[in-house]
Amino acid sequence: MIKKFTLVVLTLLCATSMVLAQEVTVMPYGISPTDVKADTVGNPDYVGIFDRPYNGLLNVGVETQMYFKGMSDAALVNPLWTVAQKPDGSIADFYTPVSTDSNVQFVAFTPDVMGTYVIEFSDGGDPASLTINAGLYLGVEDGRCTLCHSGVGEEWMMTGHADMLERGLNGEIGSFYRESCLECHTVGYDTFANNDGFDDFDFVFPDTLFDGQYQNMVDMYPDAMKRANIQCESCHGPGSEHNGVVEDNKMVVSLSTSNCAVCHDDDHYHVYPSQWEGAGHANLPPYPAGNRTDCGGCHNGAQFIQFASGEPITQQPPVDVTCAVCHDPHSAENPDQLRIMMATLSNDEAVMDAGKGALCMNCHQSRRNALTYTNSPRPHYGPHYAPQADILIGTNAVTFGKKLPTSAHLASTDDACVDCHMHEKGDHGEHDDDGNLTTAGMHSFSMVSKDGVDNVFACQGCHGDVGESFEEKKFFMNGNADHDGDGEEEGLQAEVHGLMDELGSMLPDADPHADVDSTWTRTELKAAFNHRLIYYDHSYGIHNPAYTVSLLKVTIQALMNNALEGEIVAIQDIPNDQGKQVWIIWDKFVDDGVSADPVETYIVKRNDAEGVWVGVGEHTADASMRYALVVPTLFDSTIVDGMHETTFKVVAVTRGGMVHESMPAQGYSVDNLIPQAPSSVIALASGSNVELTWEAPEDPDVNYYRIFRSTSADFVADETTQIGTTIDLEFVDDAAETGT
Repeated sequence: MIKKFTLVVLTLLCATSMVLAQEVTVMPYGISPTDVKADTVGNPDYVGIFDRPYNGLLNVGVETQMYFKGMSDAALVNPLWTVAQKPDGSIADFYTPVSTDSNVQFVAFTPDVMGTYVIEFSDGGDPASLTINAGLYLGVEDGRCTLCHSGVGEEWMMTGHADMLERGLNGEIGSFYRESCLECHTVGYDTFANNDGFDDFDFVFPDTLFDGQYQNMVDMYPDAMKRANIQCESCHGPGSEHNGVVEDNKMVVSLSTSNCAVCHDDDHYHVYPSQWEGAGHANLPPYPAGNRTDCGGCHNGAQFIQFASGEPITQQPPVDVTCAVCHDPHSAENPDQLRIMMATLSNDEAVMDAGKGALCMNCHQSRRNALTYTNSPRPHYGPHYAPQADILIGTNAVTFGKKLPTSAHLASTDDACVDCHMHEKGDHGEHDDDGNLTTAGMHSFSMVSKDGVDNVFACQGCHGDVGESFEEKKFFMNGNADHDGDGEEEGLQAEVHGLMDELGSMLPDADPHADVDSTWTRTELKAAFNHRLIYYDHSYGIHNPAYTVSLLKVTIQALMNNALEGEIVAIQDIPNDQGKQVWIIWDKFVDDGVSADPVETYIVKRNDAEGVWVGVGEHTADASMRYALVVPTLFDSTIVDGMHETTFKVVAVTRGGMVHESMPAQGYSVDNLIPQAPSSVIALASGSNVELTWEAPEDPDVNYYRIFRSTSADFVADETTQIGTTIDLEFVDDAAETGT
């Protein structure tokens, strides 16, 4: 866990030199047993003060040796450590500080009596300070903690921490269980300190382990066994000064990996924090900085806990994804005490059968719905920067109407991401054959070690011998491994790089970080999304070879054809007609033209009822960039009856019988023509009436006729001259004046 430091000597300038105040910070610095082993005189990065483990908490047992790191935003000139407050009777002071570079200084400190301490670090200006509490360990006998924290206490009782020593003494862990395990499986164990920890009371480790031995030890050594197992105080500090006052209850809550590393990082079987230190989770991108709440809780460990708990995400100080972010220390609801075992992608697809890997998929996904997102340019265009779940599952890309094949990597694993990225070599994969820490797999989550060696062992269980590196592994589809068409069958990743280069050359800008604008066509926008999806996946095909290769090929073909997936671009009313017909206009499908399985026919279908699609038009494919067809509607839209839309879709049928459908679209028709005037109008006097007859116009949709009367040939036909209406082809005027 120790960072590599280079010692420097801080040279003090002459007394008359101006000392400028710097902005300084101070923080506790946790040290694991592995760090203690590393900080030896023979180590070229020797610091010299880290000779005991420290969990990084500010609530510690009396006489616990603590470490602090002081930092400045500029070179330190005259750094000063001060104990600004300490309890009566304390003579505690700092050990000799050690500078590791011009901006950083470390110091050790041991509180010597119970109470509150305030330490300060300064460099000529305002100091930075920390408040420390030192107390005694009590243990949780008789429900001491669960009286107030019953819910958390009951959950904790179900975890492996709560009965660790019990299982060890009862022989459930193994015959190798021995006295050295006590320092981590008890409360407050520190042979250098006297603070009522487990080691401060009588206890003799038994010669034999068997069922019931734990109870024997409880009966023989009751004081020590009050502090048996891994209890609340193990992670939150001693409870003697805990008074229940919320503002200053002395107990602490920490998400720091240092709090776990004092036991889970001993450079033997416990190496998780050392491996984690090299993972991206330990070095999250700093830009959200915890002050943003719209990043889904993935760039800040504290916010991810809120997300996993179903709570609103609020502003939080920056926290990496540490042990306690993924693993819930209090709950054993899920395997390995993982916080969450479900995930939903941004296209609303629920992740199924991902096991423990579902936890990873909550953050490692596109965060875009490709279907709707790609219809227009947007800032920071493309999928979010970790869409591995989408690729592994084979979903949420623009497939241009094609159903793409997918490899069996998800289906053949129990825990998806975990099976490969945490794969370890052999029975104990903590160290390599030379005894060095394994830096691939396990909690490094890396498929490549720090030395650049690929963790191909993760593949061998299914694929056998894949060579020395992932680059060697070829992927055959229909007997062909030359996917980029350069005449050479290379490894999958090289072939994907070739396809990516070809696709990028067809875009207005191949840079995955380039801005897009309104000059990009929708085909280019959708192609760019796929290009960036594969780029940000970073596996270059390994996560899902079949899907990756097929998606890139389909996207390249789409750009060559400048076509979308049979998209209906317009439904327009036919002008100057009698209604009940529209133009359907659509862009050609990807395989319309030169293709292994070209489109032969387009069929336009109309939705006449729920689930009933009726073919209303057909067009032979001829590789046109755009097609149009006149098709009938069921009804017109009118002023009187309102809007009546009809739903259509376009179906493409290939020579081989493959069927691809466009998304449905709606449009409406209207009767644009005024009816023609009736012909052969005849008026005959019959007694005191006038009988009118006429022939119907050719219009098929006449609703009724209006009859107007006047003594002037050029009169205006309006409501003042209207005398009646009829649906027939005759009308009798019985109110005309005789002789007029």
